[in-house]
Amino acid sequence: MLRLPEWFRSLAAQLALSSTLPIMLVTVGLIGAGQFAYREVVTSLVIDRDRQLATLIAASVTESINGYAGVLEALASNPEVLSPIPAVRASVLGGRRESSLRFSPPGWSRRARMARC
Repeated sequence: MLRLPEWFRSLAAQLALSSTLPIMLVTVGLIGAGQFAYREVVTSLVIDRDRQLATLIAASVTESINGYAGVLEALASNPEVLSPIPAVRASVLGGRRESSLRFSPPGWSRRARMARC
């Protein structure tokens, strides 16, 4: 059988263990619960931020697409676009090229936009 040292069985050692051990266990439990709660809060904040960012980007893309669709509708409603004369069509489309540059996706350089038009 396991025998404890004599000093360990003294009243002072028993008092110290019976008072500090529960406090240490409660402290460790509270630290663990705090870490868990912190992780959950940070995760929910990151998810909410990402959701708001996705909504904002979607609104921006929608606005860009609607603007570009407006330019295309205006261009399509112009009777000179359907002209059989190529010079007339080119002059109408050349003037619209500048207005379509505003609705290019973000991150495109002006030179890349001009090359695509």
